[in-house]
Amino acid sequence: MVIFINIKEKDILAAHRVPTRIKNNPPNIVAQLKNRSIKAEYVKLYKSYIKENGALNGFHIHAVLGENKIFVSEHLIPELKILRKVTKTWASEHNFEHVWTDDGQIKLRRTFGWKVHTIRSEKDLESVPLTQPRRSQPAIDQIELPEVDNKLVGDGQS
Repeated sequence: MVIFINIKEKDILAAHRVPTRIKNNPPNIVAQLKNRSIKAEYVKLYKSYIKENGALNGFHIHAVLGENKIFVSEHLIPELKILRKVTKTWASEHNFEHVWTDDGQIKLRRTFGWKVHTIRSEKDLESVPLTQPRRSQPAIDQIELPEVDNKLVGDGQS
C-alpha cells in the first residue's frame, strides 16, 4: 500500500458511493470518519505522496482497481462546491495561483508568501486585495546595531 494509515472499522462512521457527472467514471466513495485528525492525516499523506511521486492510481492500492486515478479530498456540500468553483474562476481572472479547501473552508492565496484568505461567500472575494500590502521596514540608518567589542578573541591582548 502506498499511503498507509491505520484506520480501524470503528473509526468509519459511514461510507457510500456518490454518482459522478461523467458517465463512464466509477462512482466516488465518500467516507465519514469518527475523528477529524484521521482525515487530516490521510489528506496530508496523500498530498505528500502526490508531490513526491505524481499521480496515484488504482494499481498502487490493489490490482483490481486498475489504472483509475485515485483522488483524496474533502467532501463539500453542494453550496461550497459552487463557491469553490466561483472562487477558482475569480482566482484565475485575478492571477491568484492557489485555491484549496481545508477542514471545510475555502482558502485563497495569490502566491507563496502572500496572506491566505478564507472565503465564506462570494462577497468575501470583493474584499480580497489584489496587491500585497508592503511591510513597513525601518530605513537602514534607523536600525540599531549592538555595540561591538573591537578586541579579537585570542589576539594576545588582555
